[in-house]
Amino acid sequence: MKIYALLAHPDKDSFNGHLADAYCDGARAKGHEVRIQRLGDMRFDPILWKGLKVIQQLEPDLLEAQQNISWCERWVIVYPMWWGSVPALFKGFLDRTLHPGFAYKYHETGPWWDKLLKGRSAHIITTCDSP
Repeated sequence: MKIYALLAHPDKDSFNGHLADAYCDGARAKGHEVRIQRLGDMRFDPILWKGLKVIQQLEPDLLEAQQNISWCERWVIVYPMWWGSVPALFKGFLDRTLHPGFAYKYHETGPWWDKLLKGRSAHIITTCDSP
């Protein structure tokens, strides 16, 4: 299986970073092909300056992420829960990367959209230090 792992914690030396590394090591030991990106090593502007009215040009790290998402059969995301949500940098990654035309396509005549990333599964590993 082709696995794309995203460490969505900005610090690769965090507990989440060790979880992501252990997942990837285990998957490789089982014979899976694994690609990993670490959010803290990526360089991109996380802000949608014009919302979705204009798709901003993607930086090389985001283009690589899109290539990995298109390539994979399973997307593994490891992140902490901070203040009841995902880290801001991860939210910016999602906003910038999973835009219309890549992740989905709006219908001009209705409220629904076409899913452009069908055929993949996901493993979400999240940690939280509150009840």
